[in-house]
Amino acid sequence: MRHARWQRRALAVCGYRMDITPELRERIKTAVEAGPFTRHVGLVVEAIEEGYVRARLPFREVLVRSYGIHHGGAILTLMDVASGVASSSAHEGAYDPGVTNVTIAASTQFMGTAPGKDLVAEARCTKSGKTISFVDVEVRADAELVAKGSFTFKVTRVG
Repeated sequence: MRHARWQRRALAVCGYRMDITPELRERIKTAVEAGPFTRHVGLVVEAIEEGYVRARLPFREVLVRSYGIHHGGAILTLMDVASGVASSSAHEGAYDPGVTNVTIAASTQFMGTAPGKDLVAEARCTKSGKTISFVDVEVRADAELVAKGSFTFKVTRVG
């Protein structure tokens, strides 16, 4: 598996051990994909492991700008969602009712374009504390690097 090495690295760096059971994996995937915005853009979660997420944004005409290239906001959405799920996997209880994960900082570099292609993000937790975590993410279309970034998240209660 391509991400197994990264998964082990994320676990060692983040210093946590949260069991992502098949039931929890499915609950997370369903919750993410059922969100109104993620459903609207068509985002699909392909893999969830401890400290690692792979998500796909299928190519759709409504997500492009001039010249048929992906809109930067669509790419950033993919990065934010994938990174957020990877961050949550670093915190026991992050998927409990009334608990959410919010982006507190994002740095993105757009590296290329991929007209007409699906985008795939791979996000990995690099450091995690009691409520704050750091995630690196790359977006590719086939083997071409389209964007990369670093995100900071906070686990918090809502309501």
